[in-house]
Amino acid sequence: MATKRGKVLKLGFKSKKNKVVFSNGLIEKHMNSSDVAIIEAEKLKLLHNAGVRVPEVISQEKNILRLKYVDGITITDLIEAMENNTFNQLECLINSLVSWLNDFYNAVGFNNANGKTGEIRGDVNFRNFIFDGTHCWGIDFEEQIFGEKEQDIGRMIAFILSYHPPNTYIKNLFAQKLLDKAIVTFALDQAKIFRWRDDELKAIALRRTK
Repeated sequence: MATKRGKVLKLGFKSKKNKVVFSNGLIEKHMNSSDVAIIEAEKLKLLHNAGVRVPEVISQEKNILRLKYVDGITITDLIEAMENNTFNQLECLINSLVSWLNDFYNAVGFNNANGKTGEIRGDVNFRNFIFDGTHCWGIDFEEQIFGEKEQDIGRMIAFILSYHPPNTYIKNLFAQKLLDKAIVTFALDQAKIFRWRDDELKAIALRRTK
């Protein structure tokens, strides 16, 4: 999925929390503090060393992270492309997204933990996932969040359904296929997924009224 570098930079590395620029062939992420930069750098290194597709850390100096550039487009923008009938790789996208989550859970030790809780992705806004045409990549790891896998999937479904325009045929199709794939892959509790979905939909509606 080759796209113009400027456009990919704008879409793939947009950030509300930090200043993100393209400099000398690298992504420079100017964080709010050096502590936050250290947390994200360490998590990216852990994931990268475990084979999870994340930007490679080139350097971290004070509050500035320099990362290898990932060529692709955010899933948020792919959803828009689906609505415009300019993207027809839904099955590939879902398979790669679930595969990425599985790699992430393995890397952080969730799949080896006792019980049903462990470290999850947490920040599942689809601007934090880039699709390169074959594989998904994760970006932005400023927080460590613990919970259940149903939380990730339920909130993902809520985000899918609520993007403007909400609840379209393609968004419902995407949500259903993601649900089916995730339940089979991770042996999830569908009722829990729906509870997390509904809670997030309420939270989204509340945010939009403010």
